[in-house]
This record gives sequence, C-alpha cells and structure tokens, in this order.
Amino acid sequence: MCDGHPSGHAVLAFAFREAAARGTDLVAVHTWRAVSPARFESDGPVIDWAAVRADEERLLSETLHDWQERWPGVVVREVIARGRAARSLLAAGLTAELLVIGHRRRGVFATRRSTTRAVLRQATGPVAVVPIEPALED
Repeated sequence: MCDGHPSGHAVLAFAFREAAARGTDLVAVHTWRAVSPARFESDGPVIDWAAVRADEERLLSETLHDWQERWPGVVVREVIARGRAARSLLAAGLTAELLVIGHRRRGVFATRRSTTRAVLRQATGPVAVVPIEPALED
C-alpha cells in the first residue's frame, strides 16, 4: 500500500525486492477515504471527486517514480481506490503471490481498527508485514 508518506519507503523497498526476486509484477495499491478540510473548504459543499482522484493518482505515480527507475525490470501496475484500505488490499491479494503491507504502531486503542489486523485475519494468501519505525514518522 502506498500512502505517499516517507515512512512507506521500507514497504516499497521490500515489495520491489520481492517482485524482482519472484519475477512478478508489482501491484501498488493506494486508497483514500477522506478529503482534507482545506480542499473541502476551497471546493465548497460539492467535492469534485474526479479532481481528488487525479490528485491521488498523481501522488501514487510520484511516489513510485524513483522506485521504478531503481528497479526497471519490475513491471508496476497502479491501483487507486476510494474506501477502506483493508478491503482494497484484500481484493488485490486474491491473486497475489505475496501481499506486502506496512504496519505502524499507533498505540493500544488504535489496534481495534487496524488495517494490518484486518488483512491478517482475512487474507487468503501469504502476507508480509513490514514494520514502519516510529522514528521515521512525522
């Protein structure tokens, strides 16, 4: 899953290495659920979802650009979805040799709705969980 955050570099590095080693395509999944308040206020009560989607597509492409240059032999397919990350990851994982996800420790109360937890419970194939170090966070 690509969220554009610098801490996701560990996840992308792992995913690109695995795709190259396995000789498979890499499917990069990026989801979003909400629009920033600043964008909402500037757009008024009607949100231009096509513009939001274009922004999210650009974010994913920019995030993957340097990685694709480093790993030119890895074919990357970009998937953009609005909704819950776990649902999109599980759908992508149905045909994957390996589903790679990142995991941030967010505290005791946040684990009840964890994307990682949902994916691990419902995945039908192998899942690699790449820890994202707190020092890499904002």
